[in-house]
Amino acid sequence: MKHSLAFADRESKKARVDPQASAEPQTNQTEDNEPRMATEPSNLTNGTTETRDLAVESSTVDPSVPAADQQEEQQPAEAPDQSIVEPHQQRQHQPSLPQENGLPSCCIASSRIFVEESIYDDFVERALKRSKEAKLLDPKDPECTQGPQVDVKQFDRIINYIHTGKKEGATLLCGGNQYGSEGYWVEPTIFTDVKDDMRIAKEEIFGPVMCILKFKTLDEAITRANTTSYGLGAGICTRDIGKALTLAHKIRAGTIYINCYDVFTPEAPFGGYKQSGQGRELGESGLDAYLENKTVICDLSFKE
Repeated sequence: MKHSLAFADRESKKARVDPQASAEPQTNQTEDNEPRMATEPSNLTNGTTETRDLAVESSTVDPSVPAADQQEEQQPAEAPDQSIVEPHQQRQHQPSLPQENGLPSCCIASSRIFVEESIYDDFVERALKRSKEAKLLDPKDPECTQGPQVDVKQFDRIINYIHTGKKEGATLLCGGNQYGSEGYWVEPTIFTDVKDDMRIAKEEIFGPVMCILKFKTLDEAITRANTTSYGLGAGICTRDIGKALTLAHKIRAGTIYINCYDVFTPEAPFGGYKQSGQGRELGESGLDAYLENKTVICDLSFKE
């Protein structure tokens, strides 16, 4: 075997200093005139793509400082076989409705649940049961499984999406209203009979809304799961590991969970495909934002 050697050095961006540059750290001024440091790679997380675009457009951060971002969106989760429904239902319900640790948002929530038609009715019945067990409390309460939305603007946004889902023909199985008379809690909401072209299946809701969709074949599920401009994560529940790995290979998303969900480890890169961000956080890939590649090409064929 013949080899062509090209050595690539990776040097720290923090260590890359222009000797002619000022020793003063670069800063940006906020609206209240407080300086904000701009010497580290930026991470834009848990926001809509619109928010990301506005942040990039309005940013005064040095363009030589890289940014990595991951955007929340409609994540697909699939229960593709006739296995016992309860394990499927527990794993898919948890990241969709209760929301992470009682907080009002989870960046990788599996809002679209694709369920094989043979277990669809049973899955829907158990999902309804679990939604009624949700505890909407102060997030500081250890019993809380779902907290309020962050403000009235987000509350109204979610309620408007729920009204849109009903107008477009989806069946509201439960929820859809304000919970209680005070605060910005939204009832755990489940839609069935959801079509792929409905706004609640395509757009970012950022709230406790689950859309349950039915599929017949794996090829259909793969195509529909990928028919989105997003791709942060996806989940698969099945006892057939071969089927799970086939789906994992074909679904275009940055993180694929098999028989689990919303699991993070510092050594595993996290980031999305398509509109779901650029770059990666965590893992060896997470260091890329702090490094630059240097390529050195040397011709050793000359003779003295």
